[in-house]
Amino acid sequence: VGLVGGYAAVTNSDGKSGIVNVKGEMTVDFGKYDSIFSRGALYEASKGDSVEIITATGKKITDLGKNDKSSSVAGSCFTVVRREGGKNEIYDIKGNKVESFETDKDLVYHYDDDIASVGYEGGLIVLNNKEMTVRKKYDANLAYAIYGVSTDGSYMVLHTEEEEYADNKYGIIIGDKVYDMPDKCRRVSLQYDYHTDSYRNVAFCEDEDFDEYLIHSDGTVDSKTTNGYIYFSENDYLYNDGNGNISFYVSGQKGKTINKKYASISEYFGYISIHSYDSTDSTTLYD
Repeated sequence: VGLVGGYAAVTNSDGKSGIVNVKGEMTVDFGKYDSIFSRGALYEASKGDSVEIITATGKKITDLGKNDKSSSVAGSCFTVVRREGGKNEIYDIKGNKVESFETDKDLVYHYDDDIASVGYEGGLIVLNNKEMTVRKKYDANLAYAIYGVSTDGSYMVLHTEEEEYADNKYGIIIGDKVYDMPDKCRRVSLQYDYHTDSYRNVAFCEDEDFDEYLIHSDGTVDSKTTNGYIYFSENDYLYNDGNGNISFYVSGQKGKTINKKYASISEYFGYISIHSYDSTDSTTLYD
């Protein structure tokens, strides 16, 4: 059952449960508990009427009451214990309690490479899988899951997980703040760089007509569509006015303008490629 941290819950031919590591060594012997279930970072082990949360090496972390529940944070290195009455605890793979919060609302779990999250109406907890730490706890009006993360982690697209994808409501984390966007955007997305297989710190708001608008770093939405723009960041971009004027903007200031009436523009690995279809029929790269 799911290998997390080099351990897995297993059942032998006699129906007895235990935990084994990747070397084939038993860290919790068969039969010590009546049943053992993986809960992501930790394990739920029962014997008779007693239910415990244990580590992969068998260390007891806490008891579970009759109406308490444990669950995995989407297969990451964390486990959530939900207590009767709305108290919730997050444990890492070593059994350390890294966060606690209160809500009796449904939780939304998500895992995205190095980042995991627990969302609920009123808050969002972002976890660092590699370091097994809480990255940050945010106030959030909606129960969000993380949908996309920029390379440096400062931009994160959020959405609720509705049964119908079209009914999802979007938000975005920019820096240290959550911005709720459902009243502004039909959809929120980050600019994807196909050459580096990563997302940039550039976010777009899509309206009902599928037109896109830049989301500024203060959470406001630009009044202009992104038609004719190529963004490297919020303030570094290129604009093609469609009349042969191709202008470069650095730190928001207009710099060089190239006049090529008949040209195609592409981006490659952070460079701009402009191919002119005039008599020169040439391609030039610009930084």
